Amino acid sequence: MKKTIAIMSAILVVQVLGIILWACQKDNFYWDEYYTLERAHYVSEKNENDHYIIDDDRFNYNTWIDAKVVRDTLIVDDKSSVLYDDFFLTLSKLFKTNSYSVLLNIITYVIAPGKITYWPSVILNIILFILNQIVLFCLSKNIFHDDFWGYTVISFYGFSALCISMTTFVRFYMLATLMTTMFTFLHCLYWNCKEEQFARKSLLLVGTLICLLIGYNNAQFVIIYAFFFIISFTVLLWVCKGPKISMYYFAPIAIIGIGFIAKKTNIFNVLANFNEIGNMANQAGALGWFIGQIYTFRLNMLPGRMKDIYVIFGEKLFGNVALLCLYFVVIAFGKIIKTDEKSIGKEQFTIIFPVVFYLAFFTAFGLYGQIRYISFVFPEVALILMGVLYQLYGSGKNIKKVVLIFLIAQVIVVNLSGNIDMLYIGDKDRIDNIKEQSIDSIIMTRKSFMPFAVYQSSLIGDDETQLMVYDDQNTNDISTQLRDKMLILVEDENMDIVNYLKGKEYSVKNIGNTYYFKVFTAEK
Repeated sequence: MKKTIAIMSAILVVQVLGIILWACQKDNFYWDEYYTLERAHYVSEKNENDHYIIDDDRFNYNTWIDAKVVRDTLIVDDKSSVLYDDFFLTLSKLFKTNSYSVLLNIITYVIAPGKITYWPSVILNIILFILNQIVLFCLSKNIFHDDFWGYTVISFYGFSALCISMTTFVRFYMLATLMTTMFTFLHCLYWNCKEEQFARKSLLLVGTLICLLIGYNNAQFVIIYAFFFIISFTVLLWVCKGPKISMYYFAPIAIIGIGFIAKKTNIFNVLANFNEIGNMANQAGALGWFIGQIYTFRLNMLPGRMKDIYVIFGEKLFGNVALLCLYFVVIAFGKIIKTDEKSIGKEQFTIIFPVVFYLAFFTAFGLYGQIRYISFVFPEVALILMGVLYQLYGSGKNIKKVVLIFLIAQVIVVNLSGNIDMLYIGDKDRIDNIKEQSIDSIIMTRKSFMPFAVYQSSLIGDDETQLMVYDDQNTNDISTQLRDKMLILVEDENMDIVNYLKGKEYSVKNIGNTYYFKVFTAEK
């Protein structure tokens, strides 16, 4: 046990240091990250609002607003900390709402009150990552009955580009990952229960439902993985242990699950109005996008999407497609020489089937476009990939040497390739250069990601800065509100505001860019 703890600790220390080193290079926020900060601010009962800044009563297009008003919606201070709310009310929010927002609110208030920074989220994600690695090791040990392969699985996942990306991302996906891994692990424990252990099995079922509830409240696609998992698990129980045991598991899950889905989702309304699915696909938001991807699916899309997912696996899990190809070579070699094959037991199939179905579903319908939507099943993917090697080669010294070399190569390739998402390296210097202009009036053009634009611009200025969103369709005339010197933020190629100011005899000059904006000065 001491040896196991020592090796686990060493692996985790190296992985956490790697995550911190990558986090230190983070120079800007992705727009979803601003929404995470905003939700952490509004989760307290002291805040009656829960909305984007553009829906705030103090915000109007073609009207100046203080940057401080915007910045205050992205921080946690005495006025917005849940630590001053009723304790039991806060505790209930961990199960009733987005629990990540509650946890982030607490950590932000403790280590960075009143500041806009990504570090509280990174620290929270590291804690969740460590917990996930411990559960993943226990899950691997339960299947392989071999510490080495447990170390291999947590190393393969923990050193991957995807894992680092999700841990440095100011978002809830590491919590969803932990809940998914726990959901899977508890099912494996359930599989190993004897028929007469009714109380133990009941507790495990309650645990899986709690994991599913928390996972869904943070990342709704978790429920799709759970659906495939429950169906696969029920079938395997029926085949391997009989229909009675299978129904003892499935009946309560189905009753509670259907009730939960009916209350929490719109799926039954979608099914009842299936002829309207085309209209639903055009709706804004995640549901509209999700339905649209399925509605517009054509079989000729499959080859390209299969290629895409292959590249994603290569770059985000292995570090490079070439290393993924090498993995397949090792598998092929193992099939040819047929060495000391091992049987890992039927419980691994309870993991293989739902993961394969989940990834096949997301691949077919192109739902992997945002890789974070499939990120929370990657610990199980790592377990399956290492399980294939174990199945082919057993636990001989030679395969262990090959795996160690393979993992070292993965670490090197991941850190050299730089396939870590949402860091925007270099943007801090670019933003600092823009700040040196010392201009306290910023105008931007109305676009689709308007809340993000407002949040981003508030960081370019300070508490004395004022912001305005220009909308040429708005009845408010801005000509009387223009100032002698202003910063202009332009998204994409939308130059309406630049052309408008040139028509007003302003001298407009491009002074720099961020990863999303072109920045101009406008002077009379």
